[in-house]
Amino acid sequence: MKNKIIIHPADIEKGKVMSYDFSNLKIAFCTEPDNSGRVKITSYFDSCRESAVNLIRNQIEDSDPPLASKRIDLKKTRILLYAKSNNDATIESKRRFSKRKDKEIALGIKLVNHYEKKLGWLLTKMVKIDIDETNRNYSKISKIKRLKNAKSPFLTPRRDDVSDTINMYIIVATNKWLKSPHILSLYLLMLRLGCSGFKSNFKTHEELIKDLEKFSNRRGFKDSHHVRDTFKMWDVILENYNKLFKRKSINRLYSSKYLINGCQGFSEGITRLCTGLSRDNKISMEIADICKRNNIEFTYKVKIKKEGKEW
Repeated sequence: MKNKIIIHPADIEKGKVMSYDFSNLKIAFCTEPDNSGRVKITSYFDSCRESAVNLIRNQIEDSDPPLASKRIDLKKTRILLYAKSNNDATIESKRRFSKRKDKEIALGIKLVNHYEKKLGWLLTKMVKIDIDETNRNYSKISKIKRLKNAKSPFLTPRRDDVSDTINMYIIVATNKWLKSPHILSLYLLMLRLGCSGFKSNFKTHEELIKDLEKFSNRRGFKDSHHVRDTFKMWDVILENYNKLFKRKSINRLYSSKYLINGCQGFSEGITRLCTGLSRDNKISMEIADICKRNNIEFTYKVKIKKEGKEW
């Protein structure tokens, strides 16, 4: 896999990081590769899974296309992951940070690969993007600097030890993970679980489920509550992927016009689906039927409003 990432100066001016937690893993989407195998970043880096998912919805509905000239690749799931250590940390601390993130990302890849093997899907591939340490010439545009001749964009560091400050990875997978906002939300949750404090050396599915349950009961860990609310339904949703999503177009699955009660789709992810709070009534009814036939407890809690009233 070629891991050439470029970002044009005109895009850098619009580039930014949206984050409620700078210690968290951040996400951005990419374009299709050009004739030289290079891809371009299509949007800002976002630490919120559902905000990232909503970028697909925006593109499909053309309501707010990210960096309008750059379109997210919908033929493959093509994602940039970004993690940044503290600028003021020592060199040794930054190197420990870098190694730790490598292990945490590897666990996320192991997790999604596990489910892909069960489903018979192509496996997600990950490449860490190397920053050329020999080039130290910067050109400042807005609040983001670009390392000349480097293979990736990154936020402004205060020192020259860029490679110890920034970890970036490109993720490439089947577009099956993109098909639905709920499935993409689940995929991003799995990918970042290692960075959220989840630890596991699972070898079997049963061991994984035990580790997920243990993590779901831990307080104060990023994403533990999302795992608690969803992990018992991962299997049934993914095993019924074709029934739930394959026969529906991506336009239908992301279009807010199919959501009830005037919902615009933000936060329409895996947690809403598994807790019975999704505004996609049709998908939720199909989930409810599947759960009933598999003796899985599931209650759809959303009432349809008509003329301002629920009925």
